[in-house]
Amino acid sequence: MKVCVVTNTQQLQDALSVRHRVFVEEQNISSEFDKDEYDGSATHVVIYDKEVPVATGRYRVVKDMAKIERIAVLSSYRGNGVGKMVMAELEQAAKKRGLACVILDAQAHAENFYEKLGYQSVSGIFMKQSIPHLEMKKRLTKEKVPQI
Repeated sequence: MKVCVVTNTQQLQDALSVRHRVFVEEQNISSEFDKDEYDGSATHVVIYDKEVPVATGRYRVVKDMAKIERIAVLSSYRGNGVGKMVMAELEQAAKKRGLACVILDAQAHAENFYEKLGYQSVSGIFMKQSIPHLEMKKRLTKEKVPQI
């Protein structure tokens, strides 16, 4: 497996293709939701298995925190640590940028996955694109974490 922080158009297209397969084709989320105005400015990560993109995620800065979004792993790669690789790379990139805290809106079925990575729920369940979600947070440094 090869982990890349996206630096070119082809890598971004590879990330978007993984998202499309997971969110639009598998979860029936509207393609208008899948792509948004933040794709051009967010920091994206894509994981390749022999040149084939299999997982992706991104973060953007919101209120001095890294907001991780659009974590997508092809179904045949789930349960193999690929999602952890995406999260580790995004957290490392956020830390290098000097961000002390990460927030994300987790699909409720993935809460346990994020808890194992050190995230804590900071909200109740809410609906997003007809899928139950909850907001989660993780401190990256020992500095004071901004309130959400």
